[in-house]
Amino acid sequence: MLLRAWRDVAGARLVILGDGPERARLEALAGELDIVDSVEFRGMVTDVSEYVRSADVFVLPSASEGLSVSLLEAMASGIAPVCSAVGSAPELIEDGNNGLLVPPGDVPALTTALRHTIENTTWRLTAGAAAHTLVTERFDLDRVARHLADLYQDILQR
Repeated sequence: MLLRAWRDVAGARLVILGDGPERARLEALAGELDIVDSVEFRGMVTDVSEYVRSADVFVLPSASEGLSVSLLEAMASGIAPVCSAVGSAPELIEDGNNGLLVPPGDVPALTTALRHTIENTTWRLTAGAAAHTLVTERFDLDRVARHLADLYQDILQR
């Protein structure tokens, strides 16, 4: 889905991290779509942080997803996310405020969301800052620890 959407995104570079059984198929698809010059397959990397720091957009076009640690990391780093509306993404992303949500499998919607995010620098930076704020407030260690302590206390009192 991402590569098909990327075909209609101009003037940007897509870096794909990770390795697996689909990599050869995806590299071949990039060739078929004639986007090899704008897509870089980096494979498995041990330090993702350097890529996160240099990214303008985080894209997670999953068909299904749980609580994505990579999404949380990107948001905490102030990177505007564009994600399929699956799993925890709709709970974390306020569509249009701190990122964009697209229906799973909807290539035209993903293309539109990517182009909007890449072409609108002010919105992208504002959304990234809002994403950072949400994650740091909601997942602050002290806050989570207090919540768990309250939850355990409530259970013990029953």
